[in-house]
Amino acid sequence: MTSMQRLKRQMAVHAALSHPNISPAFGLCVNDGMFLIAYPCYKNGDVSAYMEANPELPRYHLVLEIASALEYMHEQGVLHGSLNPSSILIADDGRPVICNLSRAKILGRLGLTTHFTADRYHAPETWISKNTGGLTKEADVFSFGLVALFVISGRVPTWNTPASAPIQINSNNYPTIPAKVWDVLESCWLYDATARPAISEILFSLRSLQL
Repeated sequence: MTSMQRLKRQMAVHAALSHPNISPAFGLCVNDGMFLIAYPCYKNGDVSAYMEANPELPRYHLVLEIASALEYMHEQGVLHGSLNPSSILIADDGRPVICNLSRAKILGRLGLTTHFTADRYHAPETWISKNTGGLTKEADVFSFGLVALFVISGRVPTWNTPASAPIQINSNNYPTIPAKVWDVLESCWLYDATARPAISEILFSLRSLQL
């Protein structure tokens, strides 16, 4: 697939989405002879930089908004495929905005928008199947769980990558996370993808905690 085809595929994903916590795309532009997608400017940077600049910032609401955006994507039949802190930017009003849909996929269509490189936020099955077979709603839920872990605690999650069972993340390393929140997040990174709850269930559980 050519770079232009990938950009058009990514624009098709954006066209299918409209949510306050998902970045819009203005269209294609040319810069130094290269075609690029034009996005709004998010001066606060990604969620990691925003948290560092605002260490006393309440973070639980950020997690709820990220979950809401991912729930909407899944309802629209779109998989993100590469959710991590660098793919979550912060708008001027403090809203988390999911961006980087470069690996997103519309269910029912063949192919991805770009090449896949696994990192610590990707589900274990994606380390094994670095193609469309590893890209699922369950894999997105895994990524969300680790992103939420990072956002709430401020600590980069570590686990026994690459894929091996069971996923080992020690709650003692994250003392700031209440036990009832940990129980919800822990279900996101179950090694068995079929045992992970849907993001709608995760969002419902997190909202019901009323933190």
